[in-house]
Amino acid sequence: MQAILFYEPLELVDRLEEDVSQAPGALPLLSFTLSELYYAYLASGRQDRSLSIEDYNKMGGVIGALRKKADDVYNNEKLSDADRYTMRKLMLRMVSLEGGELAGKRVLAEELIFSNETENTRIEKVSSQLVEARHVLKGTDQQGRV
Repeated sequence: MQAILFYEPLELVDRLEEDVSQAPGALPLLSFTLSELYYAYLASGRQDRSLSIEDYNKMGGVIGALRKKADDVYNNEKLSDADRYTMRKLMLRMVSLEGGELAGKRVLAEELIFSNETENTRIEKVSSQLVEARHVLKGTDQQGRV
């Protein structure tokens, strides 16, 4: 099904661009945020076909949408306490402190192989859920590394 939606007000487009423009992975982040904004529109029950700045502010903008989705994944009943511990370790590996601010960093698959096979299984499970939730991108770099 296709639907035409509008931005209300039109300045919401500028706000979205501003909020994602300096972030690494700006286009996937914008795509994620727009999909969350669309789900907020559907949940509102409105029939005005508009993505509203009120919904955007209510979800906390880009960061709020990411935080909520991360919390949903983390609190998923399918995750055990050990899975949650693994998720915390994985997420900490994916951030660094640059210039006094947190920044995302690429983590190669080879960096996530441990001597404990149980931990490797948990890493795969948790990372798959993060990819499915669109929190993590999985792909290859310019050197062909995963």
